Amino acid sequence: NLRKRRMNILQREHFIAMRRASAPLTSMAEGGRLPLTRNHSAPDSGPGAAFSGSRPRSIVVENIPGSDFFQLSNHFACPIRVRNRVFPTAEHFFQSQKYNADEAASADHFCRNLPTVQDALNCGRDRNGPFSIRRDWKAVKEDVMREALRAKFSQHDALSDLLLRTGSTEIVLRSDTDAYWADSGNGRGGNRFGRLLMDCRDQLSASLNSSAAAGAGDCGGTAGDAAGAGRKEAEKHQPQQQRQQEGGRRQDGRWH
Repeated sequence: NLRKRRMNILQREHFIAMRRASAPLTSMAEGGRLPLTRNHSAPDSGPGAAFSGSRPRSIVVENIPGSDFFQLSNHFACPIRVRNRVFPTAEHFFQSQKYNADEAASADHFCRNLPTVQDALNCGRDRNGPFSIRRDWKAVKEDVMREALRAKFSQHDALSDLLLRTGSTEIVLRSDTDAYWADSGNGRGGNRFGRLLMDCRDQLSASLNSSAAAGAGDCGGTAGDAAGAGRKEAEKHQPQQQRQQEGGRRQDGRWH
């Protein structure tokens, strides 16, 4: 039926997007910059200018390739460098931190053996898999999510620009199967992902404002150096033309 065909198409698009992890930004837009979303024109300048006409009450993020604001999802094919390793997506890093196993073994497994987001999700949900879930996972999982988001948006300028241009609008992760990270599809879920993403946006905005006020790009010390190192590692997956275009816009030390 029509619904089944649509799901098959989305699954194929999802697989293609994950395979493009080696060049995540240029694969989605010309000139090395991410498009905003469907039905939104590019802003003239400045955060919060991503919308024409009236601003929506909330921005809906879905873990579906091709959906509006999919770039903000953890499932978006975007390599991040965390703890001296490069993960194919933010979701890969998040899932890898669930386990009691030696961190290096778990991280290497997710980096090398699980090429797609669905692979990472399946492994993270497999209670009979190679690793056992750590006892403190419920207590630390939001800190892990913050770390994943911080790495993603500090290492890719096009993504941080998109996030900043949402201004102060509420961000909601839409899923009818997730009552914790998402809104349960009916607005009754916890939407913890959306809330952490808004916190990430606030931190990025405050850090950029602080840098501008100080008149210098370096205001972060150790955290700024870490963000810069992660960005350089992620650049290895981007072509030379994009690095030249983005080089003039970058300032290390965004994060505190």
